[in-house]
Amino acid sequence: MILTLCGSTRFKDAYEQLNKALTLRGDVVFSVGYFARSTKEPFESIATKEQIAVLDKVHRKKIDLSDGIVIVNVNGYTGERTDSEIEYALAHEKKIFWSYRAIPPNWYWLVTANKCEWLPATIIDAESSEKP
Repeated sequence: MILTLCGSTRFKDAYEQLNKALTLRGDVVFSVGYFARSTKEPFESIATKEQIAVLDKVHRKKIDLSDGIVIVNVNGYTGERTDSEIEYALAHEKKIFWSYRAIPPNWYWLVTANKCEWLPATIIDAESSEKP
């Protein structure tokens, strides 16, 4: 399966762990091009508006090329950018996979509507020490 990782870039370790596990499982994995939030600086202070637009466009192209997206939702966290990526993937009929069982309330309808799946527990440790 071809998958794109989506989520806050503050969770770089979780991205790397998921990328490795999914790749070793045999999946083709697209990730983010730049871990801006892992620096703890505001995204806008690290990249220009033009650079942000390019990063967003490239990431959406990765979603277009994928069978589905994997939400890196450490401790149930998704931000505005991740929410927009989920909406984009849904509009393009992509599969949605959650990496952690804690889903934000605004996306719980995906579970009840059977519009998403869970990654197997062996893929990632649900007790990550990373905090949003």
